[in-house]
Amino acid sequence: MSGKTADKIRIPLAGDWSMNGVTHQIPHLVEQLASLSGSLSSKESQTCAAANPPEVVLSGIDELDASGCQLMATFLHNLKQRGVMPLLTDVPDAIKEKIQFLGFGRELGSYFKTLQVCV
Repeated sequence: MSGKTADKIRIPLAGDWSMNGVTHQIPHLVEQLASLSGSLSSKESQTCAAANPPEVVLSGIDELDASGCQLMATFLHNLKQRGVMPLLTDVPDAIKEKIQFLGFGRELGSYFKTLQVCV
């Protein structure tokens, strides 16, 4: 379930995101989309979400293959269609490498949260 901290929405993704486990991830993603759709019903909420985008946390993912990348891309695309540009956060290096290796770097890479350093 997504968690809210100081108006920040965090959506943790965890477990098996391989061909063997993606079907078990779908109910969680549907629940997250429904929850966000309900909370983004007003124009004011959409503006707030654009300024403070939801964070999709990937630190709990155990396994990832092309099936999982495809499902993740579809989920992120659905969020984007609802007027929200999510950020992928807490992405372990091994998961980043798999995303690149499997050819999803372009599709998912634009969602990676990057640190902005002010000098």
